[in-house]
Amino acid sequence: MYNFERRLRLAQKAFDNLLDASKENKNVPIDQIDVFIMLARTVPQVMQTDLGRNPSFRIWFERKRPESSDEFRDFIQMRNKIAKEGISSVKSFEVKIDLQYKGHDEEKVGTIKYADGIEREQLGKITHRGFFDSSRQQEAVTECGKYMAYLTTLVTEAVKLFPELES
Repeated sequence: MYNFERRLRLAQKAFDNLLDASKENKNVPIDQIDVFIMLARTVPQVMQTDLGRNPSFRIWFERKRPESSDEFRDFIQMRNKIAKEGISSVKSFEVKIDLQYKGHDEEKVGTIKYADGIEREQLGKITHRGFFDSSRQQEAVTECGKYMAYLTTLVTEAVKLFPELES
């Protein structure tokens, strides 16, 4: 097994933890996003170390590398900024409170004092969403999921095209 395959497994575990944390806490798991990005960042780097001596790989990787993809260009910039300056340099949040929501996961949003002077609990749904920047085009967890899928495809293709040599 290549080292980059091991890195992919670690990145997948970090992504699974990120998903679990975002579901359980109903909050934006910034620390989990940071861990995922740090691990995911290493997969292409280690791939280049493992296979970089093969000229066919270098040609193939130049076309496949994440930096050459329009889809991941912004993600790569965010990833690099996070690696250098930390996750706090790029995060932005949105908290949405839906007072009309009626469902099994309603939360106490606050209390309302009615005209008769009685206070009643106001129930609704609070949604926390995190973004890598202020453009709010895609949620951070969604962007991480797309990048994880890309890395999985990249590693699968590399292993098929450049099988490990028997020692």
